[in-house]
Amino acid sequence: MVNNIPDSFFKDNPIQPSGSAMLAYYMYTNEGLLERLKEEKEQRIHSGKDQEELEKTVVALDETKEILRFMRKSMDGCNKLLLRDVVLAHEADVTDLIKKRIMTSRLDDFIDNTLDFFLRCEADPVPWLKENIPEMKSPYARSVMCVVLGFRGGEDELPFLFEQFDKLKNEPDEEAFEQGPLLSIFKICGKEI
Repeated sequence: MVNNIPDSFFKDNPIQPSGSAMLAYYMYTNEGLLERLKEEKEQRIHSGKDQEELEKTVVALDETKEILRFMRKSMDGCNKLLLRDVVLAHEADVTDLIKKRIMTSRLDDFIDNTLDFFLRCEADPVPWLKENIPEMKSPYARSVMCVVLGFRGGEDELPFLFEQFDKLKNEPDEEAFEQGPLLSIFKICGKEI
């Protein structure tokens, strides 16, 4: 199918350099950035008692419901990295709850943490995502979950991504939600992003 996509499609639908899909792409493909964030955290002068307490709490998380509660919270990038490690360490326990919550969540922080989880979890999220993305309530969630398909899926996901691209392009919102599936189409087709 990759060879059947006309070059005009890519010229007529450029990737926007800013936006949620591009940020997700950049964060996932630039592990060096994550390492710099960790180094910054280590070099940071006290950022306040609240952040230090939050860090201790995140590292100590062990109960599934608490982990999910923290996935909904807004926190600095360093604590998000710590939370990601905790969530991945409890993958078997949290996956079903994450899947259930992403279906109705409109909280950007939870959606972003779920995106990070699906990009890095051991289990293959592609079949579940293809089945459930169309039913997700949030167009933002539908958009960024399509980014997972670009990284974790392959050419077989292209018909689904084109379908989602068309649906999200027609969303009555100012945000360009179609950029999620579009970015994945570019990636799978080997086009420059």
